[in-house]
Amino acid sequence: MAVLAAPGKLLAEGSPVSLKSSLGEGYTIVVQFDQDQPEAEKSVTPATHDDLLATIQQHAPEATVTNLTLHSVTFALKVKDPNIVKQILVGLEQEESNGRIGGYEVNSTSLEDIFLDLMGKDRELHESDDQGSASEKLDGDDSPALVGSADTANLHPTPLDLTPARPTSLLYQSLTIFYKRLLILRRSWLSPLLAVIVACCGACIPLFFMNDRVSTCAITFRPTRISPLWLPLSRVGTLARVASTSPLSNGQPINDGDVIPRVAPPDVLDVLDQAVSVPTVKLADESSFMQNIEQNVRNLTTGGVWIDTSSRQALFAYEATDTLNGPTMLNLVSNVLYSAVGRADSEIIFANYMAFPLRGGQGFTALKWVSLVYSNISDI
Repeated sequence: MAVLAAPGKLLAEGSPVSLKSSLGEGYTIVVQFDQDQPEAEKSVTPATHDDLLATIQQHAPEATVTNLTLHSVTFALKVKDPNIVKQILVGLEQEESNGRIGGYEVNSTSLEDIFLDLMGKDRELHESDDQGSASEKLDGDDSPALVGSADTANLHPTPLDLTPARPTSLLYQSLTIFYKRLLILRRSWLSPLLAVIVACCGACIPLFFMNDRVSTCAITFRPTRISPLWLPLSRVGTLARVASTSPLSNGQPINDGDVIPRVAPPDVLDVLDQAVSVPTVKLADESSFMQNIEQNVRNLTTGGVWIDTSSRQALFAYEATDTLNGPTMLNLVSNVLYSAVGRADSEIIFANYMAFPLRGGQGFTALKWVSLVYSNISDI
């Protein structure tokens, strides 16, 4: 490690152990006082820091007190001789056995103390530069060396003149980067190769599956179904005929099934020239029709009509889950009223229902392969 001062002047360098042994001021001792026992119960008088300092100075005359608190005191011995430190520790051990101190610990000089000491000496050197004061400097072989007044000029080195940078063309920089990539590629070529192969496969696989597709901008629509609304041809009529021919568990035919339309009055469909070959539940009047609908409202699958041909009034009910039930009943009402007002013979309103055709999904087939390509690229 190295200790530097502004503006980059080297003050010391070496290992931490060599710096501590060469530039350290010796050991420090921290003495703790026993504060747990009350003053009245103590059998001996506690030692004071003055007494301890006097005892330590008998062996280390330059020892000083560096830190003093209510519970401890720190002494800087200013000596590095282990024999002297041993004699001081023997005296402190005797004081601890007599109960005058609570304990002690020995520490060597820290790197922080060495750094602060070097900074202080460097500051003093700058302040007394004119008087030629001396300072210490550590050589590369971990031994301190003195720098006298003759070396004062070296403490203020002149700034170094750096050589101007040589301009480099953009092409040369690009070639240098390309050359570095080639050096890396020589040692790790498998990963880039696999990345290129995966990207090529992701781009070519969709083309293979789309090879037979016709390139056209024509808009295609999905085929849709035409549903007749005239009751004998409608889905409601088909369900009613099937239900009327299906026996119950007791062998009796269905007369009032949930899928059979209700009609009131019973002869209202007679005005039609064409026979309505659909089984119906015939009800007497409007009140019977309303009562039957209310009683079977939870089970009805189709619906029914009530028509008064004399007053030209009509009422129809339908189960709205199937979208064709309502238009079928409305078409039946329209034909009955149309016949009641004197239409031409054999004229029936044949209405049909067809949903708007949806656009064809051929483009979505190609779109899934586009998503495959992007997913492969994102994985790379």
